[in-house]
Formats: sequence, structure tokens, C-alpha cells
Amino acid sequence: MNKTFDQDDACPAPLDFEPAPDPGVRTILFVEDSKFFASMVIKKVSCALGFEIRWVRTFAEARQEIESGTHNFFVALVDLALPDAPHGEIVDYTVARGIPAIVFTGEFNDDVRDSILAKNVVNYILKDNPECLDTLVHDISRIDKNKQVKILIVDDSRLARKVVVSLLTTQQYQVIEAASGPEALEILSREQDILLAIVYYNMPQMDGFQLIKEMRKNFPKEQLAIIGISAYGTNVLSAKFIKHGANDFITKPFLNEEFYCRVLQNVETIERIRLVKDISNKD
Repeated sequence: MNKTFDQDDACPAPLDFEPAPDPGVRTILFVEDSKFFASMVIKKVSCALGFEIRWVRTFAEARQEIESGTHNFFVALVDLALPDAPHGEIVDYTVARGIPAIVFTGEFNDDVRDSILAKNVVNYILKDNPECLDTLVHDISRIDKNKQVKILIVDDSRLARKVVVSLLTTQQYQVIEAASGPEALEILSREQDILLAIVYYNMPQMDGFQLIKEMRKNFPKEQLAIIGISAYGTNVLSAKFIKHGANDFITKPFLNEEFYCRVLQNVETIERIRLVKDISNKD
């Protein structure tokens, strides 16, 4: 069983807020066996974002939707436990097909959390209260926006860059890599729409402190957010990063969730500043 829900289907009653402007074709794959929960999600997402939703109830139906090639799904909302896939098989499948996945779960403990995050999903959402739908709307909106957000990674270690790039591409950010401070400055001179730079401390030629000082000559905090990062994390090092011009600092090893939250917080801060400037310039 499957059905396409558009905004008229999901929102027969007047809305409490204005729907988003039509952003073009955006189709969501929604895999959920509970009709009651599905109806709530469909109405909330359709009203808030105006995206087309393809709802199916089983893993088999989801595979049929994806493999038909009829729709280019930009995100999948998937139940962790389905009647024909009780152990998260749908999550593995959608991620393997290159579709960012947001996972619903009714059961939650440390083992479940670790299992979900190991699958490189965008986020997991507990079906525990109506507020979870607000989180869902935000996550979907972010996946759509992140495709336009550029983030610069600066580290001389290719392996370290690879780890961070993998985390950021899971969230659909555009990622640009630099292996040194001078290379990062050259990239910034060309790509002036970068919102966030993640700068490692211990690098040859120019360490993280020196690089941030050079960055700040042309890119103030309200234009470019900078997160310092180091495996030698101390309160002193964190303070020095901030004093040299960083917006934030994170110590390796870090939890993926912490990393995602720090990145998102800094990206949204810059976006809000830009929005306020745009509004004031129009006035």
C-alpha cells in the first residue's frame, strides 16, 4: 500500500501558520506501519513544509518505491522496527542507496541509540510526545538547507579530514577540504560564502591560532563561524582558541551527536545574523 499526500490531502483545516513557499519538487519517502502516527506526521510535515510525501508501510513497499526510480527522494523518514524488517534493515537500505535517513523509534536506551547512530543517519526521533513532530520538521528543513551550506575543514591529516567529512556529508553539507593554513586562506579568498570553518590546532606552517587570526582579518564572527578542534583538549586550549577568534571549541574524541549539535548551532547563528541584515537592508 502506498499513497502520495500533497498539501491539500494533509491539511483540510485552516493552518495555524503559513506554509513554506513552494521550493520546487521535494519528495519524502515515509516508511511507517502505524496509520495513526503516519497521519500525524503527514499532516505536520505537509502543512509546515509543503513537500510531497510517499507513505508506505513495509520494507518491501519501500524497496519498490525506491527501485522504481519514479521519485528522487531527498530524505527518508523510517520506522526502526517494521513488520517485515524488525531490526533496522530499512535504515541500512536507505542509507546504502544514498538517501539521508531520519529514524523513528518507540524504544530507546543506550544500545538502541548506539545502534542507530552507527548507521550514519541524520537523526533519531522518539515517538514519545507531540513535540517530536516539531523536531522532525526542523530536521527535514535542515537537510534541505544544508545542501547550500559550505563548510571548510582545515587539517594536515587526510585521515582526520576524512572522518569529519563523512560526518558532515551525512548531514548533506557542502564540504571543502584544506590541508594547511595557507591553502585554507586561499580557498576563503575564492569561496567567500563559506559559513563555517573547522580548524585543527596542531598543523605545520601555520597552527590553528595563527590561521584563525589571519581569517579574522577579513571574516568577522558574524560572517564566518569557526570551531577549533584538538586532541589535546584542555580548558586553557579552549580559552586560547576563543581569544584568538574562534566561536567554539571541541575536543577529540567527541560524540557524533555533540559534533552535529555544535556545527548546527554555529551554522544557524550565522544564518540568523544574515537574515537580520537582509531584513534591515530592505527596510
